[in-house]
Amino acid sequence: MDLKEGDRLLDFGCGWSTWVIYVGKNFDIQCTGMTISTSQFEWGCRRIKEEGLEGKVQIHLLDYREFSADKWGQFDKITCFEMSEHVGVRNY
Repeated sequence: MDLKEGDRLLDFGCGWSTWVIYVGKNFDIQCTGMTISTSQFEWGCRRIKEEGLEGKVQIHLLDYREFSADKWGQFDKITCFEMSEHVGVRNY
């Protein structure tokens, strides 16, 4: 992914937030994830706090179709693991 200091990473369908937590712990970048699962959101928020990553990693309870660059800004890197299969090619 060629992550660089200061990058902003967006992860669509972050699930249990393990990817954004890993990246937040190991790279000097800002990470944002989104999930539609309340239980995954709550677990991820708890783990982010336990890891002391509140200033670097954030997740949102949000459907990817509600994402707006006008509201969320620009990102340098975008990931989407195991979610794109569920939405179908027409919705990419």
